[in-house]
Amino acid sequence: MKSVMIALLCTIAAAYGSNILAVMPFPTFSHLNAFLPIMKELANRGHNVTMVSPYPQKKPIPNFRDIVMTDTKDKIMHPPGNGGTDLRALTGFLKMFTGFWSLCPGFLDAIFELPEFREFLNDRDSKFDLVIVEPFFCQLPFLAFGHKYGAPIVSLVSTSMSPRLSAAAGNSHPFSYIPNLKLKFTDHMTFWERFQNTVVGTVELIVDYYYSSKMEKYARELSKHPGFENLPSLSKMQNNISLFLIDNDFSFNHPRPYLPNMIEFGGLSVKSGGQLPVDLQKFMNESKEGVIFFTWGSHYNMTNMPPKLLSSFMSVFGKLKQKVLMKWETDTLPGKPDNVKIDKWFPQASLLSHPNMRLFITHGGIHGLTEAIFNAVPILGTAIFGDQHFNLKIAEQSGFAISIDIDTVTEEQLDTAINKLLHDPKYKENAQKKSKIFKDKPMSQLDKAVYWVEYVLRHNGAYHLRPGSLDLAWYQNCLLDVIALLIAIIIGFVAFFIYSLKLICKLFKKGKKSNEKRDKKNKKD
Repeated sequence: MKSVMIALLCTIAAAYGSNILAVMPFPTFSHLNAFLPIMKELANRGHNVTMVSPYPQKKPIPNFRDIVMTDTKDKIMHPPGNGGTDLRALTGFLKMFTGFWSLCPGFLDAIFELPEFREFLNDRDSKFDLVIVEPFFCQLPFLAFGHKYGAPIVSLVSTSMSPRLSAAAGNSHPFSYIPNLKLKFTDHMTFWERFQNTVVGTVELIVDYYYSSKMEKYARELSKHPGFENLPSLSKMQNNISLFLIDNDFSFNHPRPYLPNMIEFGGLSVKSGGQLPVDLQKFMNESKEGVIFFTWGSHYNMTNMPPKLLSSFMSVFGKLKQKVLMKWETDTLPGKPDNVKIDKWFPQASLLSHPNMRLFITHGGIHGLTEAIFNAVPILGTAIFGDQHFNLKIAEQSGFAISIDIDTVTEEQLDTAINKLLHDPKYKENAQKKSKIFKDKPMSQLDKAVYWVEYVLRHNGAYHLRPGSLDLAWYQNCLLDVIALLIAIIIGFVAFFIYSLKLICKLFKKGKKSNEKRDKKNKKD
């Protein structure tokens, strides 16, 4: 009877399911993989999900349709006549503000050149009730799909909220205690750190507004296709986003204010991991002294590692009792010690959940960091660019990580850091505390994220969640007009007070002179 009821409910859900479009054509698998459980669960609940991406499902999923784009990663990372894009080149003071934006034309140009993407743009028959995009990762023009289909937008956010993203959501972003992603500060800043945080945040806002306005040319390109006519400005479309789903969580970030249109769902992709392949399972089980796992994720080739740094790692690894699993994109690694096993790919979640895992050496990407927290594995941080420095600073502040500067670290410093993490019990204890906090939730992150997506559908865009601040000019949001009036009133009052004093003084002097004249006249008489 129970199974019949479940089947009946599923049938009803399917009958009343909505048509949902997820536009994620960029070759960023780690981003898509983090959001994919939401799309799958929406399909599982009877909604018809269409996903535009380079990564189709290996097995067909009911109610889930893939529109497959060509994977443009090689074209973007290795453009003709270029040796390749080294993400480490995006660091530095100026690149701190413009480096991310410099990637956007390459991503967008490559997508707009795809015949299958242009074919999708020309589609006249599809109807969608909701559009899901990741607009603030160079994909701001794709907000136009909401205009084409007359559908509300759910924005996916793959990092902690920046000043620009907070402004887009109409949310406050106090520089006094929310550190910028580009700085290595905590939420307890000194005066000079608050000063730097304010300056960097303000400059970032100005730079982001400038470069996001340059995305308008791609929106104009979209307007050449059916349904995209009479497009509003990107800023106007951005201000009409219904919901922001943020791939973050208060348990591994600093507490901060959020409006009702902002929902955290960090840790969605975290799981204990499936069964390891036979050879890796044997390797892990037999490593009684423990295992160290070293990877820089899916976007950065570890073969680009500076030779001096690589040599230091190999030397330190060779002195350890522990075994090391290291992601490496070629079949050979010069100077590799016997206790190091290399491969082009490892099942990260499954490895981190193994009881013999002792240490995770990571660049500090949010998903790897989350998996380490979930499994209570201490971290050696080797940040490369972007929000990685910020993520690892929080991990250090929480007491389960040590970060090194990969550009300046010496072999001795590397050796000290690794051995400290392996042998000082406080790092493991702090990782366990953090894991306990992370897991203590009233409902699953997946149920939470899907509930709010369906909430937007149930309430026709849920525009009642949208704050009035989005309808104010920037100077009104900052109360500069109010402050200007108050200053004018104070200046007027002070001017009036000074004028009155001068007038009183003048009258007093005039009266004094009159008295003196009268006294002189009386004396003469």
